[in-house]
Amino acid sequence: MSKCTNLSLESAQRALQRYATEPILWGDTDANWSGFEDALTANELVVVQGGRFSHVMGATDKADGMTRVLDLYQACYKNSSFTTIAVGDSPNDIGMLERADIGVVIPNPYNTEPLELNRKKCVRALAPGPSGWNSAVSDVVHEFYQSIN
Repeated sequence: MSKCTNLSLESAQRALQRYATEPILWGDTDANWSGFEDALTANELVVVQGGRFSHVMGATDKADGMTRVLDLYQACYKNSSFTTIAVGDSPNDIGMLERADIGVVIPNPYNTEPLELNRKKCVRALAPGPSGWNSAVSDVVHEFYQSIN
């Protein structure tokens, strides 16, 4: 994993301490991919494409996690309203980006196709990685703050 991600060995070991998905690199043929997906489905698992890796996981996704966190906030702060902002750069982020009130798409140099969302409005960052994230989220927060004042 260290070589594939350019992470230090220590950082790669920390990245492998995952709770929700198992990243994989597919080294077999495209013809065998559908059989692999069928075997996962038979075991109530799915595979989704991330930025550099495919991810094997249960029948849940980031959108479900975001909704759960929002439900917890709403239960604790009953008289408050919340606006969700989701930030993503890979196909495994699409559900979350579509479910959020504001979806922010970050360019990903590892994806050959730009993310297409089924929503009228999404923000598209101009740069990949942390600089794109910072700039786009800062713009969204500034615009949102201006709209409520």
